[in-house]
Amino acid sequence: MMKRWRLIGPLLLLLLLPLSAQANAVLPNQVIVGHDFSLAAGERVSTDLIVVGGDLSTAAGSTVAGNVTVTGGDARIDGRIDGNLIVVGGNLYLGDQADVGGNVTVRGGDLQRAPMARIGGHVNRGGFHTTWHLFPFDDFGRADFGVFGFGGSLLGLIWWAFKTVLTALVAAALAWFVTVIWPQGVAGTADVLRRESVLAFVVGLILLVLLALLAAITIVTICLSLLGILIILLLFVAGLVGWAAIGALLGDLFFSNLGLSIDEPHRSALAAALGVFLLVLVARGVPCLGPLFALVIDAAAVGALALYWSHGRSF
Repeated sequence: MMKRWRLIGPLLLLLLLPLSAQANAVLPNQVIVGHDFSLAAGERVSTDLIVVGGDLSTAAGSTVAGNVTVTGGDARIDGRIDGNLIVVGGNLYLGDQADVGGNVTVRGGDLQRAPMARIGGHVNRGGFHTTWHLFPFDDFGRADFGVFGFGGSLLGLIWWAFKTVLTALVAAALAWFVTVIWPQGVAGTADVLRRESVLAFVVGLILLVLLALLAAITIVTICLSLLGILIILLLFVAGLVGWAAIGALLGDLFFSNLGLSIDEPHRSALAAALGVFLLVLVARGVPCLGPLFALVIDAAAVGALALYWSHGRSF
């Protein structure tokens, strides 16, 4: 699960970066990918600083004149940051001499703040929410209500249950829509899952990791950010179709066991909607294992669609 936090979830928060900025707004040596970065006392970065897949540490007396974004790594700040500070998929420690002029945002990690640390703006904390998900039916928002989805209060439990059911209903509607629009693709993907489920999962997992890394690299290079966004949209659509296919298999099994006779084309669309509804309830409702379950579904969904396409099926 932690790999997923570090490789997939952070990509979508990167969409908040000023992608419309000029190419020279971030110099190459201020975009650090794949290794740690340290800023010693007296050193200064005059532009934005982005660290992907590594840890960041800034000593007392150091300065970053722009914004700082760390994805997939931890950050220890003891110096000055003039702009905003964002940490995604990692922990943030603010020392006594830390001085952040803007807002501090931590997603998917913990925030430790020394008593003398100064923050000029607001502090935003929590898990990933549905608006930032790579796939339409995943949920990391349970962190808002504690480890088990709610903070122990009745109000928290009711709100969590409402969000879970609402998300499942929206997911079911999307699955129904996709199946109606592209029944051949959903049926073909479901057929691949029925025959080659293990292979689909392995292929999908590899594609998720590789494309997520490629999207992260292209987004932070600014000039290739459009390509990174297109990769994310491609994965989103692939995940949507794959989830519908898996849901169709589950829903059809449910109809068969109940002895329900529904004529096509309505049967496939209703089966996909019902199956996805049940899958989302499990992904959101099971403590701890829910995100892992969603990852398995994501990988199988993307892999099955990729195999369907590679077998020469037309879109």
